[in-house]
Amino acid sequence: MRNYSIFMRGNEVFGYWECDDLQSTLEYLSRSSVNRRWQEHMGDIIVRRDDFPGNYDEVFHMD
Repeated sequence: MRNYSIFMRGNEVFGYWECDDLQSTLEYLSRSSVNRRWQEHMGDIIVRRDDFPGNYDEVFHMD
């Protein structure tokens, strides 16, 4: 994963990242205990989408 950013608008947060192999990245994340705990904790409020909704302020970035 690279070019990871978090954007915010009001109380909405949008995360974005890039990778070379989506399937491998998702498999890696599925094996991560930290990611598993995060998904369990945030699962009721996370909405997944494949497009950037725009008009958000970038509040975090990591290359």
